[in-house]
Amino acid sequence: MTLAELRQYLTNANVRAFARVLREGESLQTDDAYRIRYNGNGPRAFFDSFADHPRILVAIPNDPQKRKSSAAGAFQFTMTTWDSEVKPELDRMFGRSVDFSPSMQEAGLVVLLSRTGQGAALRMVVEGKLDEAIALCRGRWTSLPGAAENKRVTFAVARAVYEKYGGTYGPAVPTPPKPAAPIEDKSTTYAPPAGGTTRKDATMGALALLQLFGPVLSGLIPQIASILKPESEVAKRNVDIAQTLVDTIVKASGADNLQGAVEKMQAEPEVKAAVQKAVVTEPAVLAVLEIGGGVKAAREADHTATQADKPFWFSPVFWISMVLLPMVYWYVGSSVVGGIEIPSDWPWYAQLPLKMFGIGWSLDARSGLANLVLGLVLGGICGVYFGVSVTQKNVERQTDQGGGKA
Repeated sequence: MTLAELRQYLTNANVRAFARVLREGESLQTDDAYRIRYNGNGPRAFFDSFADHPRILVAIPNDPQKRKSSAAGAFQFTMTTWDSEVKPELDRMFGRSVDFSPSMQEAGLVVLLSRTGQGAALRMVVEGKLDEAIALCRGRWTSLPGAAENKRVTFAVARAVYEKYGGTYGPAVPTPPKPAAPIEDKSTTYAPPAGGTTRKDATMGALALLQLFGPVLSGLIPQIASILKPESEVAKRNVDIAQTLVDTIVKASGADNLQGAVEKMQAEPEVKAAVQKAVVTEPAVLAVLEIGGGVKAAREADHTATQADKPFWFSPVFWISMVLLPMVYWYVGSSVVGGIEIPSDWPWYAQLPLKMFGIGWSLDARSGLANLVLGLVLGGICGVYFGVSVTQKNVERQTDQGGGKA
């Protein structure tokens, strides 16, 4: 960034209005904002000299890691951030060692925005995309809506402050600064986007929106939860899918933006159902979705079905055994009781089992038949049993290897 570009950003109405949004949660809306410093849970504390960052460390209350903060000024720069990211850039642009005056704090904000989200934060601010800018910046300024330490600045409050101080929801033209105050307290008329935005800028905005509303959307549209996970690489690898997904949700809901779509889906079940249907039938989205869990889930389901407890008669081993084992019983019975004299006075039901085994067998016949029957029957049963077991283990091994990382 050049000094001329910096000065142009400083006169941009959207940048100036976004600065006021930050001040709403981080400091004050009066000129005292430039002198305020972090003081834990104590009363408001101020520093006196703008010659340099005050560099006053104060313990953070109830912090398990016993950390301290040196945050100071309208935008609560820590001395680490000021020294490593902001001041060197300002020194380079101004050709001298800069101070911590209100004008340098304002310039430092622009520098820090240009270093947030690989420059996307500053672009979103200039384009008037407030929600996307908040999503990209809340990691640095934790008083923004949706951030960890936010307690009172909701999206509604942020929008009200943004509009009060002249922010527009489209590209704003530069406005001359007021010398007495870095940010001018006056409103401007909304200006529609001039010339539109590039595809890259629009996609960065969609990614930021998905990051912001991801947890809520995952609950409303479970099919896209895998895309919206923080560790998901889908949107990063295929950036167009982010814009397509946002456009599909907004269009199907009939809302003006993604937040409106989320609110309508939460309030109206029929809208939620319509959006879900639109998302899972959109070809571009469907290409990266894994409905029902995809291949991994299919493997797991197959494994579960294989391992599920079923009655024993569902096993092929059981039926093969039922067919072959009677041959074993017949051979053993013939060897033991075959050829014995059956008393004629026994009832028929007592004679019948003995008659089934036939006459007595010679020793050679018994030996040959033993080899044949035992080899076929027991070998067949063992072969089927171990074949099923080995196949099952191979399926398990393939499932583990194809399931991805834990």
